[in-house]
Amino acid sequence: DAASTVERIIGSFDSGDQQAIRNRFAASFRYVICQRLVPKREGGRVAVLEILKATMRTREYIEKGESEGRSLIDAMRDGALDGMQHFDGELEHLVREGTITHQTAYLFATNPGNLRVALADLPDEEDESVVTRKADLFVEYLGEQAYLTMFERGEFASPPGEVQGPY
Repeated sequence: DAASTVERIIGSFDSGDQQAIRNRFAASFRYVICQRLVPKREGGRVAVLEILKATMRTREYIEKGESEGRSLIDAMRDGALDGMQHFDGELEHLVREGTITHQTAYLFATNPGNLRVALADLPDEEDESVVTRKADLFVEYLGEQAYLTMFERGEFASPPGEVQGPY
């Protein structure tokens, strides 16, 4: 993510030079853009971008370092009007649009616990692979013909083998 990228850049210099690098980087950067390619529900991938823009607040956080209540992620979260965005916020939008599953969002989130809280108002769909396993168990127990008969009567959501995992 963008905050880690800034710290990796600064951390690549000798510890005695790091404060000078922080000051120079804070004064000269315009944007830090990070990307994660996330699997879509229907196949393929979608690019999720995190954008950190140089503002007075972000420059100060880079110069002085992050501390409790003063983090670049908070600045990105609050800086939406300035064009900033953070991974977890974008993952939340993609889940709400139905582009990715909850489970995929949690796997790629910077902070899965906070993302889970943000998505608490949405029902967490059951993982498709679990549905497939359940359908296969019913087929094994009942026999395929009995299962298909029950499916035709609307007692199951899908015929065996048709539901596939998110990838």
